[in-house]
Amino acid sequence: DPVTPAAVEEFATDAGALIARVTDRREIETDTDVDVSFADPEDAVRERLDEMSLSSTALDVEEAVRSDTVPDSNVRETVKRRVEERLDDLDGFDPTARDAESEAPAADGDDSDASDEVGTDGQVSMEDYL
Repeated sequence: DPVTPAAVEEFATDAGALIARVTDRREIETDTDVDVSFADPEDAVRERLDEMSLSSTALDVEEAVRSDTVPDSNVRETVKRRVEERLDDLDGFDPTARDAESEAPAADGDDSDASDEVGTDGQVSMEDYL
């Protein structure tokens, strides 16, 4: 049975020791190598953006913020300019307009979007503003 430092400390205090501190200096041999891999954060961000169904304007702003081509000191001005350029085209702020452009209509004719609108009770999410 392996002896843990906590068990030794507990035994010492039960035997009347005022303070018991144990430092385990044993060297434990490990037979297995640990293989650690990390997920690519860029892939995770791209996947999440695909799930959010953002408008074309929101995707343009996202690209300006995350892109290495725009210096950090110019991001605010670049985003402001890009949004101002699209103010006349309000369809650029509509997530459904981007979906209609990027995806073909469903061939089976299933319109499940009507039932989705009923469940929201007229509430607006942050995604609706993007």
